[in-house]
Amino acid sequence: MPTIAIPELYEFTDTVPYRPAISILLSLEQMSYAKERVKQSVKQATEEVEKHLLEHYPGEMVLLMTEKLRQLIESINYNSNKKSVALYLSPLFEKILYLDIPVNETTIVDESFDIRDIVSNKKQSKEYLVLHLSENEYRIYEGKGHSLRLILHNSASAHYASYKDILNEAAANNPGGAIAKELIWEHFLKHAANTLDILLNAYYLPVFVIGQTRAIDYFQRTTGHAASIVDFLCTLQDPAGNDAISEMLKPYISDWEKVRYTILKKQLGEAAENQKLTTGIKAVWQEASAHKGKLLIVEKNFIYPVEQTTGSIQMSPAARSYSSSSLVTNLVDDIIEKILEAGGDVEFVEDGYLEDYDRIALIQGY
Repeated sequence: MPTIAIPELYEFTDTVPYRPAISILLSLEQMSYAKERVKQSVKQATEEVEKHLLEHYPGEMVLLMTEKLRQLIESINYNSNKKSVALYLSPLFEKILYLDIPVNETTIVDESFDIRDIVSNKKQSKEYLVLHLSENEYRIYEGKGHSLRLILHNSASAHYASYKDILNEAAANNPGGAIAKELIWEHFLKHAANTLDILLNAYYLPVFVIGQTRAIDYFQRTTGHAASIVDFLCTLQDPAGNDAISEMLKPYISDWEKVRYTILKKQLGEAAENQKLTTGIKAVWQEASAHKGKLLIVEKNFIYPVEQTTGSIQMSPAARSYSSSSLVTNLVDDIIEKILEAGGDVEFVEDGYLEDYDRIALIQGY
C-alpha cells in the first residue's frame, strides 16, 4: 500500500506511549435537563476512572489525572446545541470534541486513544418516517422501533377546499370529468411529496412509502428524495390502522442493518449523480480539510499509514502533537476527526463494500 508523507512527525516516533489515556463519551441530547444529567454521568465516569487508576497507577499519577479530568469537566459547554461530547486526556494533553451525532455513553481507560471509538459507540436508533398514500388522504407517521406516531394528516377534500381556485381552473381547461379528476388527484399527491420534502429537510430520516400501485407509481416519478426512501410498499388495499402498518414494516425493523446499508447505497448513488461525491484517500482528505464533507462512509478496517518524511499533505495539529497516545494514528483517522469536528457524520461499512470507491467516500451534502 502506498503511503503519504507528513513533515515533522519524525520527532514523535521514538516517544514512549504516555499512559493512562482516558476517553469519556457523554450524551447532551436532553437539553432541558442536560447539565444535571450529564453531571451525574460525569460523576459515575469519574468514579470509574479513579477506581481503575488506583488499581494500576501510583498515587502521583492518580492525583494528576483526576485534577486534569476535573478541569476538563468544568470546561464543558452545556449550551453547545450538540448531541454529545467526547472528553480525551492523558498526562500530556486534553481535548473536547462536541459532536452532532448521538452516542452511547462510555468510559475507556486505555493505553491509547482511538477516534474510531466515537463511531463504534454511535447510537443506531431505529427512527424513520412513513408516508401512507390513498385516494382520499395521506398520513405521515414518525416511527421509533415498532412504534408509530401520527404527525400529519391531510384529506383530499380539505386539500381541494384549500386549492379550489387553482383546481377549478385546471378542471375548466380540461372539461373531461376523468381528466379533471386525475389532475386534482395528482395535485394532491404532489402536495404530499412537497410536505415530505419539508420534513426531510428538517429531520433527515429514512422513509417508507405505502400505498396502492397507482399512487406509488406517481410518487416515484415526482419525489425529490429518492435517496431517503428505503422501499415503496404496494398494497391491494389500504392497511387499516397503525398495527397493520407496523406489521408491514416488521421485516425491515427487525433487520435494521440492511436498512442502513440500503440508505447508504442510495446516498452514494445520488451524490455521484449530483457530483457531490468524493472518493479515494487523498481526494477525501483534501475535501475534509476544507470542511466540505457532511457524511463520511469508510470500510471499518481501512487504515492508511503515514511515513515520517517530508511531503505535501499535513495531518491535523492533533496528529502532530498528541504523541503516540493520539486520537489520530493514520490518515483515515485524521479524516474521521476532521469530519466529526466540522459537525459531520461517519458510517463504518464492511470491508469490500466500497471496493468501487477506493474504500472511502465523502458526501458533500445531503
